[in-house]
Amino acid sequence: MHKFFFLFVLLFSTLAHANSFKLIALGVNGGLTDGNLSAYLLRANTSSNYISLDAGTLVLGLEIAKGKHAYEGTLANMLAHHLPFYLISHAHLDHILGLSMAQPDLHQHQTILARQETLTALEQHIFNWSVWANFSDGPVKPALKWQHNEVLPLQTPFKLVNTDLNVKAYPLNHGHNYPSTAFLIQSEDQHAILYFGDTGADSIEHVHNMENIWRDVAPLIRAKKLSAILLECSYTNDRPDAQLFGHLKPSLYLATLTQLAKLVAPEHPDTALNSVKFFITHIKPQLNTLPGNATQRKILQQLKKNKLNLHLILPTQGQTFSL
Repeated sequence: MHKFFFLFVLLFSTLAHANSFKLIALGVNGGLTDGNLSAYLLRANTSSNYISLDAGTLVLGLEIAKGKHAYEGTLANMLAHHLPFYLISHAHLDHILGLSMAQPDLHQHQTILARQETLTALEQHIFNWSVWANFSDGPVKPALKWQHNEVLPLQTPFKLVNTDLNVKAYPLNHGHNYPSTAFLIQSEDQHAILYFGDTGADSIEHVHNMENIWRDVAPLIRAKKLSAILLECSYTNDRPDAQLFGHLKPSLYLATLTQLAKLVAPEHPDTALNSVKFFITHIKPQLNTLPGNATQRKILQQLKKNKLNLHLILPTQGQTFSL
């Protein structure tokens, strides 16, 4: 009797925490075409409101996701009433283009969140009435104040009101000391998703940014509280290190995850990451492989050659995930 009761409690606990998040891929690539660029929507299952993790593609991504029944209601209703926060990892066009193009049709009471360096770059070099109008309440005049800009402090939990989510931002190096950001998003039940903006490997950038993040999230993985990691892998292994421009390739991707696995379970790195889903993001298709997904297939093939038994996912535009 006690044995069956224990199994029931274990099963109920597993089911209760199996799906804390809903993730929608609005754009999955880091180039080459401009209709499928880095952007993901995420919400807690306890809320109807999403946050946007980068916004390289927005309206087109929402159209495609709607065609795949990824969300309820209209596209206009989603933008106006269910997307209060845009978390921007860095100011490169493939991460902000969709947001920029949609700004004239977005409603008020939406917030663009980014680390200070990223927000300054957006305000001074993009939303400056030379490259694009200033629809925000940023410093360049006239400020239309249709959206609110807010600095996201690094390594400090920040509550995303009306979403049942909190975010903690970490610094990344996107080559030549260019600032990028990783976001650790936690639900009220303390489950988490880790999203990386563009990043170079610590070994190439001569920093410890990723190592610091791994040390912070290793306890979450041991407690089976980290549901997924969205980490970029832009190029195949034949790309020279000197031409990575602050990105990862499969050999570097696997090297940094080996570091993480050893932090999680030094004696059993081969099974340390079994509870985490790894989304391969920001792949850069090459002209000589279009049309088709030859670059994606090659990167996935190279990533599968590992001893970590990783659960690898290659998301497609419009696809929905329960995590």
